[in-house]
Amino acid sequence: MLNLAGNLLASAKPGGLIFMIDKVARTPISQIVVFAVIFTILRVVLFKYLKDTPQHLRTGFYPAARIVNDLADALVYAAVD
Repeated sequence: MLNLAGNLLASAKPGGLIFMIDKVARTPISQIVVFAVIFTILRVVLFKYLKDTPQHLRTGFYPAARIVNDLADALVYAAVD
């Protein structure tokens, strides 16, 4: 089994999934921190708008802001974890 995995890794293309995973795994911690800080700031900026919008006015920009907030939340937790 180990030999099969070694052969698959050896035959992987330079632009393949294995290469991308390896590149992401070797990302410097400073870049990860900057990434997390940027998306945290975005979440803080959106929080006041999302919190203060009355229930009957949650149309238009609100759903898009909520999606961006949720995606930023997931990316921050993925970066920190």
